[in-house]
Amino acid sequence: MQTQRETKYCAQTRLTIKAGVILILSLCLLIPLSMIRGQINERGNYLQEVKRDIASSWTGNQTLLTPVLVQPYTTQPASGDSLPKTRYTLVPLLESQLLVDATVEMRARGIYRVPVYTADLVISGRIDRVHWARSIKDLLAKKNVTSVLPAYIAVGVSDQRGIDNNIGVQVGEQSVKATPGTGIADYEGGFSFLLPQAQNQDELTAIATTFAGPKHVNAIAQNSTAEKDQFVVNFAMRGMSNLRLIPTASSLNVRLHSRWPHPKFHGAFLPREKNITPQGFSAAWRVNGFNANSEERLQSCSDSGCKALADTGFGVELFQPVDAYLQTERALKYGILFIAICFVAFFTFESVGAINIHPIQYALVGVTLAIFYLLLLALAEHIPFYAAYTIAAGSCCLLLLEYLSAMLGRRRAAIFCGCLVVLYAKLYVILQMEDFALLMGSLLMFALLALLMITTRNIRWHQAADQKASALVPTAR
Repeated sequence: MQTQRETKYCAQTRLTIKAGVILILSLCLLIPLSMIRGQINERGNYLQEVKRDIASSWTGNQTLLTPVLVQPYTTQPASGDSLPKTRYTLVPLLESQLLVDATVEMRARGIYRVPVYTADLVISGRIDRVHWARSIKDLLAKKNVTSVLPAYIAVGVSDQRGIDNNIGVQVGEQSVKATPGTGIADYEGGFSFLLPQAQNQDELTAIATTFAGPKHVNAIAQNSTAEKDQFVVNFAMRGMSNLRLIPTASSLNVRLHSRWPHPKFHGAFLPREKNITPQGFSAAWRVNGFNANSEERLQSCSDSGCKALADTGFGVELFQPVDAYLQTERALKYGILFIAICFVAFFTFESVGAINIHPIQYALVGVTLAIFYLLLLALAEHIPFYAAYTIAAGSCCLLLLEYLSAMLGRRRAAIFCGCLVVLYAKLYVILQMEDFALLMGSLLMFALLALLMITTRNIRWHQAADQKASALVPTAR
């Protein structure tokens, strides 16, 4: 017959082994959690494929090169060439204004939905005739330049398919026809229109002579604000999710309005003014030649490439805040902590009470907690995230309540599941707090750990094992 001392020793050994088994079981549950994370990534990749599919039939994200004056010129043929080469120099406008009104709709492929937009744009600008004249004069002074060609205004668009065919152009009081293409190497998509006041080299030379030579400043300003140097462009442009603008004028003002309630502003310049409501948003940017360094970047674009110019881009993304995959992945990061907390609670019940919980029961509870995230992902693809979260959490808590009632008793099971419901509710609040999610999640985990340590601080684990062992020792007759 076992002595009481041997029985206590065996009980403490079993308790230690049980703790090790539970730890190993917790680590093994990382496998299904990892598989669920892989499923989230796979479904997210499907969404990206849907975006590419919609972009191939609609249009992709749009980048708009704001109006810029293009002055082409020809150079002497290089050795081995029989024809002169045509090059260009880019001249910033004196000022430019953009009014953008974007109408958003959702395009779907199966269960996936992507926002696309149709933007109505009104662009007005004014030519910097003094700057333009100096550019022409500098070109004519070069030995290898044989002639300057008619200048034009170019508006670049990254995806040419998004431009509506009906483009209205008014230069001064004269209507001008727009033609496809810009002639700019890195921004070939878009359209351009000729300037009526400079259709041949004689007119361009006269501009250079008049405005680049010595002349009173007031006279230059008066001529440079002439009505014929102003233009207005109206057109519609389609795009998907993102609209980006590249500033080229010495002074650029942009006003953008849309009924989409979740804008995400990005790029080198954030809006000076913005107003975001559930009914939509409006934003305004003011960019000048000093903070954008437009002239130098345009010159670099003419000579070598437009990368430096592209770095000054800014715009807005039609952000989808309730992304089922992002939200589920963020929730999944707390999965192992939920499992660990539940296992520690069970182990405490088992150590201080007359309860024996089998490792298989631990495993089934852990798998139920892991299945929550798979249910959440599957439901969130079809219904709003809050409804999916409620159904998934409620289903798992009810299942655990029914299962644990036979293992812990109805009262303990109800208390445990009630605490689990509170944890799920706290987690949902954390998921909605995008800016403070990490902070609130860390505070929640610290609070749970502190609560567990405080409630179990008076437990003497060896004595608990001894008491349990004493209950197993047969009474002497």
